[in-house]
Formats: sequence, C-alpha cells, structure tokens
Amino acid sequence: MRVLTWNVGVGGLQSEFYSIINHLLDHLADIIVLTEFVDNDKGRAIAKSLFAAGYTFQTKHDSPYRAECVFVASKIDFDDVKDRETIALPYERWVELYFSEKDLHLLGVHIPSHMTSLLDRELFFKQAIDYAKQHIDDRCLIIGDYNTSWMMDSHGPVTNSASYLKEMNELGWMESWRFITDQEKILGGEIALDYGFRIDYAYVSPILRTELIKFHLSAEPTLNGQSENEALLVDLQG
Repeated sequence: MRVLTWNVGVGGLQSEFYSIINHLLDHLADIIVLTEFVDNDKGRAIAKSLFAAGYTFQTKHDSPYRAECVFVASKIDFDDVKDRETIALPYERWVELYFSEKDLHLLGVHIPSHMTSLLDRELFFKQAIDYAKQHIDDRCLIIGDYNTSWMMDSHGPVTNSASYLKEMNELGWMESWRFITDQEKILGGEIALDYGFRIDYAYVSPILRTELIKFHLSAEPTLNGQSENEALLVDLQG
C-alpha cells in the first residue's frame, strides 16, 4: 500500500497544472494527501481527474473563507472521524481518517507556518501530539506538511517548533526518512529539500514502523517548477 503527500502550491502555475495531475497519477499511490489545496477551478479539476483514475473516495474540510486545505483522495474507502465541533484549530488543515479495510488510522496535516499566528501553530502541534498519544498502540500514520525541520535535515535556517518533532520521537513514533539507508540519503537528499531544508514528514506509529517497506522523496516537482515542495511517498505492507 502506497501513501503519497504533496504540497501542490494552490494548483501550481497554469503552465504546469496538467503536469501536476500526471505526476500524481504516475506514482500509482493508493492514498493521496494533498496540502495547500484550494477549491477553485484547478482544485476541482485535480479532484475530478483523480476520481476518474479510481480515487473515488475523497474528502476535504472547507473553511468559511475557502482557504487552502488538506484534500484526500483514495482508492480505499474510509471514515472521516472528526467534525468541526470537536476540534479547536484550523479545521481545513486537519483530516483525520480511519480505513477499516486496512485497520489504518491516518491524520493528514498542513501545520501553519511560523509566519502565521503563533497560537494556531502551537495549538496545532499540541493537538497532533495528543493524537499521537491516543493512537500510540494503533496502526497509524501522521503525514503532510509540518512546516518545521530537524537540524539534521537542514542546509539552512531551521524553522521553530522542532521540539515537537523530538517529542514525537520520544513517544516511539518514527519519521519515515530515518528508515532509508545513509547511501540513499546521500544520493537523494541534496536535491530533495525545500528552501534548503525538509518540511514534509510521514511519522509512523511504533506498530506501523514494522510494516514500513520504503520511503521516497520525489524531487521532480521542484526541479521542473511544478511546486516548491517535493512529493513524499511511503510504502507499507498490505
């Protein structure tokens, strides 16, 4: 089973728009988590193209002012288990799902950057940590744009709130990048970095880490000008 996440940069430039759709389909993922998705003509065209390709289970949480949101398209049915009344943060950036067929919990996130309201950012990280604690014994994946970075992943300035990533590790969760070999990091790491550092992550719970087969960063989008973020892929057993 393959899960892909990508910050599509509100649909990209018009000249690169259809290459974004092709890039999504080329990776043959089972579940796609898109951040910075907007419900405009481009966003609806992406959703329609994915539906036609077999991603018939889709969800997103709209904000009152149609802001950028997290959009999930899947070939596997799921339950959207969270509603606006039970969460006290930017709802459109939090998609909490359960795939009963795979007994898989998935949280798709787009954590606010350090340039937005600090309260929202800190609250978002704290809610994500609470979610990680609640699902510590489940097959669970927290994936998306974290808008922060470890020093070890950085070739430049490191955004704040990295202490929350450390707390995730201390709880027993593993960031999937740590799974790949040092040689693969050397070969792929130089070109697969946002602004000199990585901000997209896929954390797996202690149980799910035993089912992790492969982690991959696709640098083609950044090299071809489709997006400022690379696509991130995680392969799991089953």
